[in-house]
Amino acid sequence: MVDHAKPSFAAKFTPPGGRIGIEVSRSETGEAVIRMTDTGVGIEETMQPRVFEAFVQETSDLARSQGGLGVGLWLAKQLVKLHSGRIDVESAGRGRGAAFTVTLPALPRSARETQPVGLREPTAGSPLRILVVEDNLDTAERLKMLLELHGHEVWMEHDGLAAIHAFGRLCPDIALIDLGLPLLDGFEVARRARREQGTAGCLLVALSGYGRDEDKAEARRAGFDLHLSKPADTEAIAELLAKRCAARGGGAT
Repeated sequence: MVDHAKPSFAAKFTPPGGRIGIEVSRSETGEAVIRMTDTGVGIEETMQPRVFEAFVQETSDLARSQGGLGVGLWLAKQLVKLHSGRIDVESAGRGRGAAFTVTLPALPRSARETQPVGLREPTAGSPLRILVVEDNLDTAERLKMLLELHGHEVWMEHDGLAAIHAFGRLCPDIALIDLGLPLLDGFEVARRARREQGTAGCLLVALSGYGRDEDKAEARRAGFDLHLSKPADTEAIAELLAKRCAARGGGAT
């Protein structure tokens, strides 16, 4: 047990004087098992099936004061899935701490043979230039991390006006744009980017919590090529990146 370890999520919900521990072991079937425990606020039984959903809001006062569960656990689950593993949660209830267990396959003889498709080198042989436009700093950072795991170069902007200037400066291959931005919304960003910034070769992807047909139609009219509902699944992102790399490798824009 390593009590001095400070995993950020456990530390966030464990008050001063609490205990955080990490155990690493191998299962009977040869899998790697990482188990993190804490003595923090705990998780109510009814919430446990939902903690890996993005932006879930726990009901306890402490959880609300910390800004909810955000996308941290959702991203953790997506990253574990990319490595063909699983993540589970246990808690005896509010005020009784929690335990998270990550189970991963053992390293094969050739790691390359079974490396998850989503984490392989870009098919075109060089990284894509990706612009992330998202006003939620937590979401933007985690999306940036996820894209960098795929080997790409990523820049972030947090409002619509800054995004417009970034297009001319960066000439990105892909721009992932939240529709609900300050100063200029995502629709206007797309319109101006298409009209003013010479973005014919850039794939514009709308990110939105709304996935209705009319929302997607409006995004297309504004100049977006694709519409992804938030939170975007890692498999959808991996497919998007692979297709863009393949198109660029074949000479398409």
